[in-house]
Amino acid sequence: LPTVPRTDGISFAPALFSRPAHATREYLYWDYGHVRDSYAQAVRLGEWKAGRNSRSAPIELYNLSTDLGESRDVAGQHPEVVSRIAAIMQSAVTPSPAYPIRERLRGR
Repeated sequence: LPTVPRTDGISFAPALFSRPAHATREYLYWDYGHVRDSYAQAVRLGEWKAGRNSRSAPIELYNLSTDLGESRDVAGQHPEVVSRIAAIMQSAVTPSPAYPIRERLRGR
């Protein structure tokens, strides 16, 4: 079998067995749709969750401590949080030839 490149992640297996997690991260980042018809990004940073449906789309921001259902976008009230999350969305992407982001989805 070919060697698997090192992945960036944390195992959630301890939580399945009611054990404490071994590592924590400042934020969680995920993206979806590299080779599909859409491309979305999301970040969880403390009580904040943000997402956008393309790299050029506006970032929606939700405070999960007061809006668990993500019904009130508060990005306009917290531009400093949006800026920080935008920087995370830019830096956390790990390009892969196996999952190229289609040129039309890059938001350029």
